[in-house]
Order: sequence, then C-alpha cells, then structure tokens
Amino acid sequence: HRARLVPILSMGEWELMDNVHWPKMQHFTKPILGFPFPFVPHGAYYLPMPNRPKNGLTTIIGQPIDYTCEHAEVLSVDPPLCVPSEEDVDRAHTIYFDAIQSMFDRYKVECGYPEHTLVLVDRTSEQHPSREGRHSQKQD
Repeated sequence: HRARLVPILSMGEWELMDNVHWPKMQHFTKPILGFPFPFVPHGAYYLPMPNRPKNGLTTIIGQPIDYTCEHAEVLSVDPPLCVPSEEDVDRAHTIYFDAIQSMFDRYKVECGYPEHTLVLVDRTSEQHPSREGRHSQKQD
C-alpha cells in the first residue's frame, strides 16, 4: 500500500465553465447554504459545453512523491495496515502543496497566466468557503 503522491495541476480549468450572475441573491444565500444560489453552471452560449480557455488547457504532472510515515500506528491485520498520525498527514499535505505551488510558479507564465496567484485554502483557513459569512467582514 505504498502509493506515491503525484501532484497534478490544470492551468485554465477555471475558465471552462461559468455560473449565472445574480450577485444580490448569491451574496445573500452563500452564508446560509454554503454555496451561491442559484448555482447554474454553463459554458459557451449558456449551454452545458465548456468555454474555450483563452490560453488553452494545460495539465501539468509533477514528479511522484515518496512519502514515509514517521509516527504511524501499525495495525496487526493481514496485510499490516499503517495508520498515519495527524503529524504525518500534516507533513504530507505540506510536501504535496509545496509541490503544487512550485509547479504553478514555474509554469504560470508559460501557460499564459503571469498575473495569477495561487491561493491554497484548507478547512481551517479563514478563507475557506464554508467559513465565509461567519468570519468575513463586509467591504465598503
């Protein structure tokens, strides 16, 4: 069960589909529902076919990451099963997302997005969508 982590990044994927724009209703419903309603994704000509990204769609596959848990609990089942500690999981996340950030920084200009910034948001972040509304402040 020693699967390696493979960082994969798609550049331009965010341009494939859009959502209907009804800002007042969506701003009102997002803190309540956790997503903006109405949520009606659409592509070209308001049909369910993707838009063509301005710079194309590029998928970048990084080098596989060999990772070994240092604090894993080994369960005596057949085959033996390692249960990673919270510290191991946090370390794996850091290594993986550092690789994603590095790939983004390396290829963003080549892919036609030099002005873009990658924002990685985790569940505990104040920027996480499920936390918006509860912790975000209204901007003037």
